[in-house]
Amino acid sequence: MSDLRFEFPAVRGEQGGRIFYSACVPFNALARLLAIDTGNVLDRSQRVVDAKRASAISDYICKNVTGFVLPGLTGVVEDETLEFKAAVKNGVVGMLSLSMDAIVKLFDGQHRATGILDAVKNNKAQLKNHQASIQLFVGMSLAERQQAFSDINSNAKAVSASLNLAYDKRNYMAQQFYDLIDMVESWSGAIDFENNIVKQTSDKLFSFRHVVEANRILLGLNKTDEPNELHLKTAANWWNSIAKAVGWFIDAERRSEKRGQLVTLNAVGLMVLARVGEYALRHQLDIQTITLAIKEMNFERERVIWEGNIVGKDGNLVTKTAAQIDATASVLATLLRISGIDHHLERFSADPADFYNELGVPEEQRVQTESLHPEGWHMQQPGVWFENEYAIHCHQIKVAEAKTGQKRNKLVLSGPALVGTLEKRRPELGEFYSWDAAIAAAEENNSKYSQ
Repeated sequence: MSDLRFEFPAVRGEQGGRIFYSACVPFNALARLLAIDTGNVLDRSQRVVDAKRASAISDYICKNVTGFVLPGLTGVVEDETLEFKAAVKNGVVGMLSLSMDAIVKLFDGQHRATGILDAVKNNKAQLKNHQASIQLFVGMSLAERQQAFSDINSNAKAVSASLNLAYDKRNYMAQQFYDLIDMVESWSGAIDFENNIVKQTSDKLFSFRHVVEANRILLGLNKTDEPNELHLKTAANWWNSIAKAVGWFIDAERRSEKRGQLVTLNAVGLMVLARVGEYALRHQLDIQTITLAIKEMNFERERVIWEGNIVGKDGNLVTKTAAQIDATASVLATLLRISGIDHHLERFSADPADFYNELGVPEEQRVQTESLHPEGWHMQQPGVWFENEYAIHCHQIKVAEAKTGQKRNKLVLSGPALVGTLEKRRPELGEFYSWDAAIAAAEENNSKYSQ
């Protein structure tokens, strides 16, 4: 930079009939040059800066001062005195000279630029002489800048989370789980690193994104935790123990055919198996006994155990966490029954009174779980009932019995969360938003769900 003008090394080129200059601009000069495009949306050629996104870029720069990489910025320069000084006559390499009053308006890279400015503010000594590359066009109107913004972003394609995780060497957890794949025989060559979701016609089992998440759940890790060698061995042992039983050794060419039949060939099934494993490991259940019980289970999609949780009324898979948890409860109940393990599933610490109040149950009609089941827990196929939910459903049946004069010795419950959650997990069984409606539904479904 001279005393009165900015001077940057640059290359001159032509693109789309327009002259442009690719300049290397020191970070500490950006603040003087850039004019953040603000105002009414139709009077600018950029999106509003997302402070959180810009801050993330700033953090990335500051934490990786010796190893960060930033793509170039693109914009238009407004300076009537712009001059390009070629190093040789008619050359394209030289120095770009701009007035101190020159203004650069970006139409690509505004978040990167804002992040750079923030990073320099926080760490000027180390960053001020680093450089950003800027592609500068000359004499573009607002309409042309807006069109350029649209062209750049409409043709851009986001990188899949799976591919990003596979390439991100700073993500220790992802890299450890990448190594884990070679420790699970059925996963070798069967993981999709390109896509976030495995296509129906694919010969792969799961996407890498889902492999990472499933192992994080299985091992009870937070997203910032770092798996160790014992973690990897534990995970590999679990997956290898159940692989054959859940259909992962099916020939690659038959996976697309079987994906529609087996829940375990889908990401949501993988998550349920991870949650089952996590529960078994955390409660120190005998893994060998559990895996033997898994071999006796049927994982076909039409089985009643999946109804109302990960398989919706329309037969399509439901991937929400709540659905996974409900399915996990049903699977655990089945495994404990098959294996004969003496274990009471852990309680969820919600207060039944909250649900009674929500339903508007009269005080004199409320029944505590302990008065129905002294152990405070009831487990029966094909569903597992959390304490609060089960208390309400038992109360529903109890009132219905009193009104109809029929006595039940055993309840066969159809799946998790009939009344207690007040969510639309089982719409075919009715939505119980009032106590009177719950009583009416209990009477209607009396014979169907009791015996």
